[in-house]
Amino acid sequence: MRYLKKCIQRAGTSASELEESEDWDAIKKSKDWKTIMNLAGDQEKMRDTALIKKLKDIGKKDQFFRSKIDSISRNRVGDAALRKSYFRQQAALDSINLLSVIAILNAEGYPDRTKAFKYAINLFFVVQHSDISTMETYYPLFEKAAENGDLDWKALALMTDRIRKKKGLKQIYGTQTVKGSDGKWVLYDVENVESLNERRLKIGLEPINEYLKLINL
Repeated sequence: MRYLKKCIQRAGTSASELEESEDWDAIKKSKDWKTIMNLAGDQEKMRDTALIKKLKDIGKKDQFFRSKIDSISRNRVGDAALRKSYFRQQAALDSINLLSVIAILNAEGYPDRTKAFKYAINLFFVVQHSDISTMETYYPLFEKAAENGDLDWKALALMTDRIRKKKGLKQIYGTQTVKGSDGKWVLYDVENVESLNERRLKIGLEPINEYLKLINL
C-alpha cells in the first residue's frame, strides 16, 4: 500500500484517470481502493490548472512545424522548399516559446508532477531545442528534477549528449548521430564505449544495438 501511494504521488495521477485505467482493475475491489482514490483526488486538487494550460500550449508550439517536417521526412513526400520554410517558421516560433519557458523556470524552477502532472516535460523539450548556452544554464535544474523523480533520466541523457556533441566532446549515452563522410548517418563518438550499455541500462535505455535498429542505423 505504501508503494502504491508513492507511485500515485510521483505520477500525479488523478482519481478519474485511475478509475478509467484498466491497469488498476486487479485492486479496484480491494479494501484499499477507496483510500487510493481519495489520495488521487487530493493529488488532482493540487494541480495548477493555469500552469498546465500554459505547458500544453508550449508543447503544441514546440511540435507544430516539427511534426510537419517529420511527416515529410518519414513519407518522403513534400517540396524541399516547403521543408525549409517549416524549419524557418519553427525557429521563429521556438524563439517566442523559449521566452515563456525561461519565465516559468526562472520564477519557480522545474514544476513537480503533483503540480504540473506530465506536462512539465514540455519545458525540457523547448530548452533542448535551444542554443548550448541556454541548455547549460538550465541543465542543473533539470538534473535536480531527475534526482527528485520529476524528470525521466532518459530525457536528461539526451541533453547531456547533445551538449557534449555541440562542444566537440564524445557523448556518454549514445543518443546522438552524425552524418559520415559518405553521407550516411552513424553513431556519434562515444566515451568509454565498452561500458556504454551499462550506462544506458542504468537509466532505463535499451542496449545500443537495439537502439540503432530502432533508428535504422
